Formats: sequence, structure tokens, C-alpha cells
Amino acid sequence: MLVNEENYILSQSNDFEGTLFAKKNPEKYDLIIGNPPYLRIMRKSEEAESMPTVVHGAPNLYFLFAAMSLFNLKDDADSSVCEPG
Repeated sequence: MLVNEENYILSQSNDFEGTLFAKKNPEKYDLIIGNPPYLRIMRKSEEAESMPTVVHGAPNLYFLFAAMSLFNLKDDADSSVCEPG
């Protein structure tokens, strides 16, 4: 089991966006279980600016976590995310 203690968004944003600094083969997982924060963030926040391909309108951390989780999954893998509500 891996527990990521880095900033989940910022630590992988180069891989997600495919920048010059992206890893050739970013690590992918068979299963991701998450409880992302449901928090509005400013459009100029570091996290929002690090994922411009998915930030439109008023960004929130929940959506960025969900997008990054999907990026982190292997093909035919599973994800379980707690949803607000």
C-alpha cells in the first residue's frame, strides 16, 4: 500500500500535462481509493495553474484530485472516491 504524502497535484502535474519535465513512464496503479478535499481554490492557485487542461471556470480541489486519480490508473483498473453530498 502506498500513501502519498506529497502535494498530490503539484508532485505529478508535469506528468499529467505532458511537459518537458514529465516522466517517460509515470507510475500507474491497479486501485486508487481516495477522499479528496472539496474545496474551492483560486484560479491563480498553484494547483489550478499546474493543470490548465482541466481547469475551466471556478476550479476546486475535488475535481483536480479526481482528474489526477484517473490519470494515475492503469487500463482496466478500479477507483473509489468519496463524493461530497
